[in-house]
Amino acid sequence: MVRENDILIIGGGPAGVVTAFTAKKYYPQKKITIIKNVRNGVIPCGIPYMISDLKSPEDNKLNYAGLEKMGVEIITTEVVRLDRTSKKVITKSGDSFRYEKLVLAIGSRPVFPPIPGIDLKNVFSIYKDLDYLNSMVGKIKESKNILIIGGGFIGIEFADEISNLCEKNVYIVEVLPHLLSNSFDPEFSELAEVRLGEKGVEVITNVRVERLEGENEVKRAYLSNGKVLDVDAVILGVGAVPNTELAVSAGLSLGKGKGIWVDEYMRTEDPDIFAVGDCAGKRDFFTRKDAPVL
Repeated sequence: MVRENDILIIGGGPAGVVTAFTAKKYYPQKKITIIKNVRNGVIPCGIPYMISDLKSPEDNKLNYAGLEKMGVEIITTEVVRLDRTSKKVITKSGDSFRYEKLVLAIGSRPVFPPIPGIDLKNVFSIYKDLDYLNSMVGKIKESKNILIIGGGFIGIEFADEISNLCEKNVYIVEVLPHLLSNSFDPEFSELAEVRLGEKGVEVITNVRVERLEGENEVKRAYLSNGKVLDVDAVILGVGAVPNTELAVSAGLSLGKGKGIWVDEYMRTEDPDIFAVGDCAGKRDFFTRKDAPVL
């Protein structure tokens, strides 16, 4: 059986939720469905604050009750195929959903640096899944020595949050000369480094993690400067890449930044398909042209 929809949204993160809310607000008569592949999603920008600022990781859980009350249908499953000709998507279970307009809000996934030992237990990446993040937060709180790989926004937010916990040795390792090097000038970056240092974080720049070692669980990190760190948990904060496989398999083009190409109104080259959030391409703020970053 094919299920009919006026607006079908693939992805239940913030971009998908805002799209559904806005569409239902202005077009209450439309049949709107969200298909999400994570049972318990989270608000991505709140993930680091699950460590100490939030009373409980559950406080960062995405809540769909308001959307459901408005009449938006929420379905948890995985979409495996998009057929633009018939305007249908097929799920892993074989169900079909037809759309008049489709919104791809399929997000991004973490980057995994090519470091030997990265698959050891207690090496955590930043997945937008509450159940996974609950286990990560629990391990960090019981750990003495925590290593953060990556000195961008995610890395320093985690370092700052973990430093609020008592009796922790926190290390942040960045391969570039300064933290936040891709976003700010050295003067500002140095202020961030000093502030973290005042909170007890050991900031290690111009150095890379060469390998992680341990028996099943991570226990040591070997750095390119010859230093060896004892670690109980490792957080990977080295960025993310857009989820574009579904779009590419359907023949949609990518932009310069490898996200799904969109115009200034978030329309893809297919007039009935939009892309929003992390999966979508970016446009230069001033020229409005396709660009690698916003």
